[in-house]
Amino acid sequence: MTKTIGQPIKYLMACVILSLIATPLLSASGMGLAAGQPEVTVADGGPSGSSAQAQNSSWPLHQIGADVAISKNDTGQSVRIAVLDTGIDYNNPDLRHAYYGGYDFVNNDSDPYDDNGHGTFVAGVIAGTIDGQKGSLGASPDVEMYAVKVIGADGSGSIRNLVKGVQWAMDHNVSIICMSLSISYNNPTLKEVLNEAYNRGILLVAAAGNTGGKVTYPARYETVIAVGSVDSNDKVAKNSATGPEVEVVAPGVNINSTLPGGRYAVWSGTSFAAGYVTGALALLLSAHPGINNEGIRSLLNNGAVDLGAHGKDNQYGYGLANVADEV
Repeated sequence: MTKTIGQPIKYLMACVILSLIATPLLSASGMGLAAGQPEVTVADGGPSGSSAQAQNSSWPLHQIGADVAISKNDTGQSVRIAVLDTGIDYNNPDLRHAYYGGYDFVNNDSDPYDDNGHGTFVAGVIAGTIDGQKGSLGASPDVEMYAVKVIGADGSGSIRNLVKGVQWAMDHNVSIICMSLSISYNNPTLKEVLNEAYNRGILLVAAAGNTGGKVTYPARYETVIAVGSVDSNDKVAKNSATGPEVEVVAPGVNINSTLPGGRYAVWSGTSFAAGYVTGALALLLSAHPGINNEGIRSLLNNGAVDLGAHGKDNQYGYGLANVADEV
């Protein structure tokens, strides 16, 4: 199957390009596959305002109730998470405690080092600790994190590698797959492998997208928890995708997290909201180890703080993810 609008988009399983869901601070750029273009790269290309010191990173943890869970020693212990992204800087002092290995499907080797920055940023949101202090950066500091590199240095990758990444995660018995990436249309092979993962008991999380319009794939699939983005005042980010597929929202505006080389930056995007929800699910799993993925998903939705129109709506879904009353 090919599309010819300007330049051809090559065969779906060979060269369909994924785009990372991240918008840099002060940028109005949205993300997603542009019509008629064979690939879309990361909108930021690099961090905006990076520094050697972390800024205040605790407010998102309070917003999702992670601080309450951590105070009860529900820290995501023994929960295995596969981060399907650009890799992770496993030497980063804020992340190396949580790194348990991975694979690089871009270069076909066992070294999933992050040569872009996006994956390291998402990893910090999930499990980062500043100077070893739990509750200082990531939502679930004691998880076992696996870097599954399916996106290259330029911020793009293939569906074929994404499918391989999901299969790798299944083979390594992970509990959660985090996908902060976007595809503009349905791919049956991807849908099938995600259905298989869900049926095996894996929780699937994806960024809703920074389109300002419709939710992108894989977040559109029913088996996947689609996560929108809000700011510190619980307002939906203007470029956060909306629609009936949105399940919950989480902090995704002016987020401080880790970069390769031990540095920090402030970025915005539904990528990072997805990271916080991934961490929140890990907290629920550590608090309720006997509950399956559907049960944990129900706990997430039941605990969400209803915002916007009463009940589930197209902007907030069930509401702001918050695990404080569910741990």
